[in-house]
Amino acid sequence: MKLVIFIGDHPRHVFYAAALCKAVPVAAIVQEQREDVLPVPPEGLEPRDRDNFIRHFQDRLRAEQRFYGSPALPAGTEVRATDFPSLNTDATVRFVRRFEPSLVMIFGTGLIKEPLLSALPAAKINLHLGLSPYYKGSATLFWPFYNLEPHFAGTTLHLITPAIDAGDIISHVVPKLERGDGIHDIGAKAVVDSSVEAVRIAKAYFEGRPPTPVKQKGNGKLYRADDFKPQHLRMIYDIYDNRIVDDYLDNKLPGRKPSLISF
Repeated sequence: MKLVIFIGDHPRHVFYAAALCKAVPVAAIVQEQREDVLPVPPEGLEPRDRDNFIRHFQDRLRAEQRFYGSPALPAGTEVRATDFPSLNTDATVRFVRRFEPSLVMIFGTGLIKEPLLSALPAAKINLHLGLSPYYKGSATLFWPFYNLEPHFAGTTLHLITPAIDAGDIISHVVPKLERGDGIHDIGAKAVVDSSVEAVRIAKAYFEGRPPTPVKQKGNGKLYRADDFKPQHLRMIYDIYDNRIVDDYLDNKLPGRKPSLISF
């Protein structure tokens, strides 16, 4: 049994990979360089939108530092550094085939496409920061808050397919909502809890008792990167002052409930 991990290079991705490396043997890691952790605000924003944009990403970094510390990949692990243009290339295929993995776990890379997709084993599991099928695509820990559904801010561990976030589900993870939690507290807690779940799943494969994935049912929404505008942050900060979780816990935000799958 061999495991290869695909991750991005943000703290949350490194934290996830480090948790797996501590728990099970990892043959190699493919790490994709991602966008800046603190993006530059777009030009031409109103002052309040610029302030919200800066606050949003600075708060995210501070929350991740609180929850993840300073994660690092273990010394001695072979790592292939890449970027998205070179992720789905023959060079990556050759690197992965050297290790002949029977399990691949993915978190934070761009979409896996051919020729890489066919080169990976059947057990290729993605950690999607969103509850599929309700929230697919991009920024899917943000949109539940914007839609006043903080209890939908969770993750999905699922098999990957050519379609975005559409593979059979192994497990949903929803962090506990606690009074005082802001949007980034929930996001960071979701990654911590998902890392624990990913370790359980990886150990199950290594012990010869792989989970039985469940086909996705129902329709959600696919959010694309360009759906997000800095002005959307007004809902989080100007209207609710990042207290949406408190309002939910006070039963001020009634609505639907997710149907969850657990491993």
